[in-house]
Amino acid sequence: MFHLFLLLQQQQQQQSPLDSNEIWHHAMIGGLEMSTSAVVVTLILELWSLDTVRQMWKQPNGKELYITAILYNFVNHFVLGVPTYMIAAIYFCTKEDEEKKDSFEAWTSCLLQVLFILVAHSLQYYYIHKIFHEFPALYRTFHRFHHRFNTHVPPSAANAVTIGEYGLAYVLPFATAALLGRVTVPALRCAIIITIVLNAVVHTPKLETWSQQWIPIFWVSTADHLNHHRKLQVHYASPLFNVDNILVFLLQRRMKGTSLDRDNEGDGAEQIEE
Repeated sequence: MFHLFLLLQQQQQQQSPLDSNEIWHHAMIGGLEMSTSAVVVTLILELWSLDTVRQMWKQPNGKELYITAILYNFVNHFVLGVPTYMIAAIYFCTKEDEEKKDSFEAWTSCLLQVLFILVAHSLQYYYIHKIFHEFPALYRTFHRFHHRFNTHVPPSAANAVTIGEYGLAYVLPFATAALLGRVTVPALRCAIIITIVLNAVVHTPKLETWSQQWIPIFWVSTADHLNHHRKLQVHYASPLFNVDNILVFLLQRRMKGTSLDRDNEGDGAEQIEE
C-alpha cells in the first residue's frame, strides 16, 4: 500500500508544473467548495422542510437527535470530507490535457468519466449499505444512528451518519472510482455535486408524492428512500441509480430467457419424436 502511495505521488509530481504547496492549496479549496455546497443545498431544503423539523423536535429526544445530526453534518463534510477529497484529487485523479481542455473530445471524455463515477458509486453504495443491514454488528456500529430518522426525515438526515459510515459508504466509493477510472478533477467534482444534491433530495419529504409520479423506476425516488427509512429492509439503493430495480429487471430478463430456452428445447424434442 505504501509503495502504491509513492508511485501515485511520483506520477502526480511528474504531471503537474505547480509546486507542492500550491497543489495542496488548490485541492483544499476544492474540498471546501464541495463541503460548503453540501451545506448550502441541505440548508435550502431544510428551510423548505421546516414543518418536518418541527415535528421531529416534538418527538421524544427529538431536539438532541437533531442537534447531533447537524454536528455530524459538519464533522463529516469538513473534518473527513475535505481531507479525503484532497487526497483523491491529488493522488487518484489524472491531470487534464491543457491543449485539449475546451475541445469536444475533452467534454465528451469528462461526461463519460462523470457517468462512470456515478455508476461505480451507486453500485458500491448499494452493496455496502445492504451489508450494513444484513449484519447486525455492522448495523449497530455504523448505520443505526441514521435510521433514528424514520417517522420524520429532514434533509439534514442525508449526511447525519456516523463517521465510519460516511467514510465507508459515502467517501470510499468516490475514491475507488477515481482511482480505477483515472478520472480528472472536474469529472470528480461534477459527480460529487450531483450526488450531494440528489442525496439531499431523496431525504426531502415534500418531494415524496411528486417523485412517485415522475421519477423513472431506474432512478431512486424520494418515496423509495423514505420507504427504506420506515421499513429498513427495502430499497437499499441511493441516491441516483435504482440498483434494486435494475437488478430485479435483469433477473427477470434472465429468467424469461431461460424459460424461452427451455420451451425451445421442448419443441425440438417433440419434433424429433414425431
